[in-house]
Amino acid sequence: MDACILIIYEARHRPPAIHHQPWLDYQRGKAVRGLKAFAKAPPDPARFDVGTLTAACMLGYLDFRRQVAWRKDFPELVPWLDAFRAKHPEFDATTPPEKSVRRLGLAAPQKLAESGQLRTLPLFPARTVRV
Repeated sequence: MDACILIIYEARHRPPAIHHQPWLDYQRGKAVRGLKAFAKAPPDPARFDVGTLTAACMLGYLDFRRQVAWRKDFPELVPWLDAFRAKHPEFDATTPPEKSVRRLGLAAPQKLAESGQLRTLPLFPARTVRV
């Protein structure tokens, strides 16, 4: 997840003229290698612990920021996230209110989901989830 955040920081805080593409590719590669390892041995989606929660948050973050097209490149992870979300509805309860998303200039999560562009809503720590 750190590598994905660094990609965003590069785009947001550095002028395009000094973006360093090899470094961006390296960061993206770290995310892809992590997804490959996760796809090889995903944990039981019924479990709710720091590992499964982190994995689900990472996939939600990638849906939101799109540094890696994980749904296309790792389709075997889509059913894992769907099963995790079904088993743990409190996960989706951390989705930001639509008003907050609009304030950021983003499409409303519900509209993205309805259009088929997004199956997992973006995820933020909007409230505490009891484990």
